[in-house]
Amino acid sequence: MVLLMLTAACQQRTQTDPTQIVARMGESEISVHQLNALLRRTPEQPGVDPRDIQQKSLRLLIDQQLAADQAVKEKLNRTPDAVLTLEGARLQTLAQLYAVNFIRSQPPPAPSEVQRYYREHPELFAERRDYGLLMLTVSEPDAALAQRLRDAAAAGKAPDALSAQLTVEGKPFTLALTQLKADEISLPLAAVLAKREVGAVAIDDASEGQLSLLQVKSIKAAPRTSEQAQASIQQFLSAQNIKAALPRQIERLFQTASIQYFGDFAPPAATGTTAAAQP
Repeated sequence: MVLLMLTAACQQRTQTDPTQIVARMGESEISVHQLNALLRRTPEQPGVDPRDIQQKSLRLLIDQQLAADQAVKEKLNRTPDAVLTLEGARLQTLAQLYAVNFIRSQPPPAPSEVQRYYREHPELFAERRDYGLLMLTVSEPDAALAQRLRDAAAAGKAPDALSAQLTVEGKPFTLALTQLKADEISLPLAAVLAKREVGAVAIDDASEGQLSLLQVKSIKAAPRTSEQAQASIQQFLSAQNIKAALPRQIERLFQTASIQYFGDFAPPAATGTTAAAQP
């Protein structure tokens, strides 16, 4: 809503202000595009006046620009650390832009591929189920805690039993009884739960940055037709294809590039000289 209001206001302004500048400080300017980009990254704040969010976001951009301008005046952008940091940010941004553009250029899965996946995984679709789950979830667990959760799942230890131990140890977690509909379950988790019955314990590591120990409390049949499942299958297969295609593309760029290694990084047979990588 904040973004829509700002865009509408700028569309009205374009007749007299084609540059769509929202603030100017000396020779520096803040454009509506900068503000829109920041607003898109700003979490929703129910109950807060959208104009307040706009003003706070604009103030943040102004403060950053003023600090950046002062850094340039003091020639801080010319220090070795600054040059390395700026070049590193530039390199990362360009690499990310290339990856995003490559991903967008990938074709969607063929209809035959989608249908084949549907037929090969009846437990995910034709025989799909809804679940009542008791879930113990830990955010960003360290290696030791993650292994404890996996060991608990392997031993069939219920989440509420493990929660008592974690409470005594002062480790943060959440414990909740959750009803998950079929379309709210990730395909990898659905594949795991399809093999479980009421009372069974499993691990869910499909969510990035989270690990959950869960126990099946109830099961209800919820089959999906191929038409109903088409969108989720396409999304899953696209993600799988991209996951494989992007590393292959980067490897192709590496193999076809003319790369020279120097000093200690030169191949042993070419120490003291430069060696070009073979395409």
